[in-house]
Amino acid sequence: MDMALAVEAHNEAAPWTRIGVARFAVYCGAEDTREVRARDAVGYLETLAAEGYTVLTIRHYRNSANAFLRWLVEEGLASFDAEALSEAFEAQALVAPSNALAKMEGPEEAEVRRLVQAAYAARPDVPEGTVAGRLRQLVYLRNIAIVETLRATGIRTSELVKLQRCDLDEERQAAEAPDGRVLYFDLESWGAVARYLSARNDPVDCPLLVWRAPVFVRHDSVQVSAELRPLHRRHISRIVQGLRETEGLTARSFRVRFGRSVLEATRDERGTAALLGLGQMKSVRRYGGQ
Repeated sequence: MDMALAVEAHNEAAPWTRIGVARFAVYCGAEDTREVRARDAVGYLETLAAEGYTVLTIRHYRNSANAFLRWLVEEGLASFDAEALSEAFEAQALVAPSNALAKMEGPEEAEVRRLVQAAYAARPDVPEGTVAGRLRQLVYLRNIAIVETLRATGIRTSELVKLQRCDLDEERQAAEAPDGRVLYFDLESWGAVARYLSARNDPVDCPLLVWRAPVFVRHDSVQVSAELRPLHRRHISRIVQGLRETEGLTARSFRVRFGRSVLEATRDERGTAALLGLGQMKSVRRYGGQ
């Protein structure tokens, strides 16, 4: 059968394969379907990989071409049989680029412990009775609460800056992340957050404002109590950078350390995924290096 007509017929039956099949037709350069060989399935994949296509694109193009080749066999339009095609599909596995995600490197427990200790040790030497002293004290308590929250909950920095007072569950000593999952605090981290919020003295005449106020706010203005301006992710990164001893320790690496610790302790991939807010098991396995 004429190759162009075969491609057109297949596209009508499986339109999702259109782009991949068109790319395959160009690769094999056949004018008739009988000129297509089963081994073209392997060569096509090698060509895509050599040309630098992404893993996801290669996978889509491969699936499209394979569907077309199976259709040729089913319609009696191919010069090869199902067994030869099956062997070609098996050979594809040897040349397909890996889509495995690389292991994420997390900090050692000693590094995290030293950073948390550095946060506690950074007590300001300015008298609290002054405006500057009060702001410095709030920054000090806030930074402790931030690093303790990063350490204990596995929260993303993007989630941390979005946390609001109404997300905190004082009875359970937990919080609700923006995606709906529960963030569990330990005694040290919840205590640090509570001390910070107590010292902040949010406006008492605006209950709705307080309810929707960010948990972590900026303290670079004497009007901060009225403004309650949220932090940006870059502020979180700067806080960690100012306390760490090694460059490899970042705000994100706290989350890696959390996921690794939970996975090593429980061997429960689904439970770890739920705590981290991850939808794919292969993403969870990056935390354990599996």
